[in-house]
Amino acid sequence: MSPVPTSADTDDGVPLAHYRQHEGCGVEITCNVCVKRRVVGLEAVIARLVATGRGGPQTGVRAIARLIREPCGCGARSWDTRPAFRAGIYADGVIPPALLIEDQERSDDA
Repeated sequence: MSPVPTSADTDDGVPLAHYRQHEGCGVEITCNVCVKRRVVGLEAVIARLVATGRGGPQTGVRAIARLIREPCGCGARSWDTRPAFRAGIYADGVIPPALLIEDQERSDDA
């Protein structure tokens, strides 16, 4: 028997492109277990999605959580993503290594 999907499982959220109108907007990535949070620059997230062939500007902000393959430092692989406005965005736009969306060829071979 399969679990019934919740709205969080099926609602991709607002497309990332929408948030370009908000200067300094990013994506907050939160571990659902230990609640560790990181904020990554919006354009860095979009660039990573395009580079891995997993999405782009039309990808919904909530869908990002389902694309993260790497575990959190606590070992969990359950993520939540939402927009983050200004505060805490990495100035260089670099995605922290522990939160990288795996390259398509690595995840397809696994």
